[in-house]
Amino acid sequence: MITKFEIRKAQEEWAVAILKLGTLKNDHPACTIEARRIFRSLYAVDRGDILFKPSTAIMEPFRYDLEGTVSYFVGGGQDYPEDTGFALKPWANVRFSNKFFLPRENRATVGGHYYFMDMDGRELKVEYTMGYIKTGSGKLQIEFHHSSFPYLPKKDELRNFKERVINKTNVFNVNEGSVSLSP
Repeated sequence: MITKFEIRKAQEEWAVAILKLGTLKNDHPACTIEARRIFRSLYAVDRGDILFKPSTAIMEPFRYDLEGTVSYFVGGGQDYPEDTGFALKPWANVRFSNKFFLPRENRATVGGHYYFMDMDGRELKVEYTMGYIKTGSGKLQIEFHHSSFPYLPKKDELRNFKERVINKTNVFNVNEGSVSLSP
């Protein structure tokens, strides 16, 4: 059974990799070589196709292999001209806040938010779901990875939502507590 400890360790490896690639942004050939090495280790690309939905990809929103993954994080992929290299921001810190964990024998799914702090101390909040598979050697690798920005409703959508909730119960329950909404 895959444990939460193993997941946290794999997430730490992923975060360190993103930070490391940012330090190589001024040497793109070296950065690309390192990204290939890193993502071959972190993602299950040698087992076959992976499923990766990056948060900022628009024209090619899905990636299935090492080349697509490397291109998203460091840019330069011929098939992905929109990619500028998400990891090349660079980021000062990456942290995970896990909201759910579904362990299975040799697979686990985890999701929540991860936060990317830029060099000015501003954090970017991103939602994620990652599916891990345990290799024969016991290493966890990412088999699927969905990443997206939190939904930001337009003002009128938020007002309509509040009106619907208030008209029904006047209270919107969040987890174990409740939050009163005002019109």
